[in-house]
Amino acid sequence: MRITVKKIIYYLIKLRGRIFIPSSILYILVATYVAFSIEPQTFESYLTSVYWILTTLATVGFGDYAPVTDLGKAFTIGLYITGIGLVSLFIGKIIKSVYLIEKRKVGGKMKYTGKNHIILIG
Repeated sequence: MRITVKKIIYYLIKLRGRIFIPSSILYILVATYVAFSIEPQTFESYLTSVYWILTTLATVGFGDYAPVTDLGKAFTIGLYITGIGLVSLFIGKIIKSVYLIEKRKVGGKMKYTGKNHIILIG
């Protein structure tokens, strides 16, 4: 059985689509744990840390919580650099999915699931 580079690339592209959401969730959970470990006085609970991570990644930043230590501030800078790109990819995937669904719908390639309708073609 010979494996070609083309098959490997195709497999990795398919795999990337399947692991994107689980890896994003893992990223958020690990970042939450790190933030909670670095700043236990700032984030009094794990849920508060999750809240802060999500508002930071969404670039909302309400300002009700902020890191105090230098290590916490350095972690926040890393979170901005990596996390905002992650959120951008996530939004891009949603937009692409909506586009592909609309394209299939307009092209007549989606399965019709309705009842009691007459379909005119052509």
